Parts: sequence; structure tokens; C-alpha cells
Amino acid sequence: GSRLQRLTSDDVRWFSKGTEHDRFWSIKEEIIIFLGNCSHNNAEKYKKVLNDNAFLANVCFLNDLFVHLNTLNLQLQGRHKTIIDLTEKLNAFRDKLPLFVTDLQTVKLLHFPNLKDFIASTLDSATITNGMIEFLKKLQNNFNDRFEDFNIPNNVMLFVRDPFKIPPTSDFSSNAKKLLSSVDEG
Repeated sequence: GSRLQRLTSDDVRWFSKGTEHDRFWSIKEEIIIFLGNCSHNNAEKYKKVLNDNAFLANVCFLNDLFVHLNTLNLQLQGRHKTIIDLTEKLNAFRDKLPLFVTDLQTVKLLHFPNLKDFIASTLDSATITNGMIEFLKKLQNNFNDRFEDFNIPNNVMLFVRDPFKIPPTSDFSSNAKKLLSSVDEG
């Protein structure tokens, strides 16, 4: 299989630490020129890889995906974050993953701007592969498994954010009293 299909969670963690793909993409043309002038035995082989549309489409896909992962990573960092803040960010990202799959399948690419630009420049939408879609599905499963015990009921999150948003007809207060006897039901 391709390298994209063999990515592990360790690879994902390594890539999400920075913007290596962005940096690579911004100097891709210079790398090709360098390889053209290089006398190293493998230079021609590397130059061929950098002219392979399937490889470049994978680079664009990963670049776009890791931008999303980096954004999530930054949202989870910092002081004064509550468990509610973290749960909301993780849930929002988990909810985006099926949207990303649909975005690839329909070739709208609203969430994959680098891949969209690349496809527009090559006029080859066949560069969106099942491997990309499967990768997103595996990422979704990984998030679901990893954060399975990290769920907080919506009414608890709502209560923490704004207790007056809980409907007065709700039995939230009596249920909270049952769970924590020291809590004043009022």
C-alpha cells in the first residue's frame, strides 16, 4: 500500500507538532531545481517523486488535514481551560471529520484548500483517492476510541456554562441532588 495508508498515530503526532508540510510545499519548486542541478545518484528519483501528481495530491491532503489538527492542538493548549472547554473543542473536531469525508467524496474541497488548488492546477480530480477517505475514517475511529470516556452530558456542559439556560421544567436539579447529596437542589 501507499505511505498514506501506512501512517500511524505516531506519524500523526509528529506531523501535528509543526507545519512541515506547509514549509515543504512553499519551497517545492526550489527543491526540484536543486535536484535538477544535483549530481547525487538518487536526485533523479526524488525529482520524479516531486513531479508525481498522486504523491503531490497526498502532500496537499496531509497539509490541509494537519492545518486542522494544528488548529485543534492550539485550541487545547493554554491556561484557564476547563474540562468543558476541552470537551467542546474535541467534540467539535470529531463532528467535523465526517464533514471532511463528505467534502472529499463530493470533490467540493471546502476544507482542503491546498488540495483544491492542486487539483485545479492539474485538472485531475482522480487524485482524490480512497486512501485519503479511509485515512479520515481511521482518524475518526481513533478520535472516538481515544476520547470515548471524555464525554460530558450536554445538559451538564450547559449548566456549567450558564445555569439559567436549563429549562425550569427540567428535572436537572433533582438528578444533580441524587448524584451529589451535598448539592443544594435550589
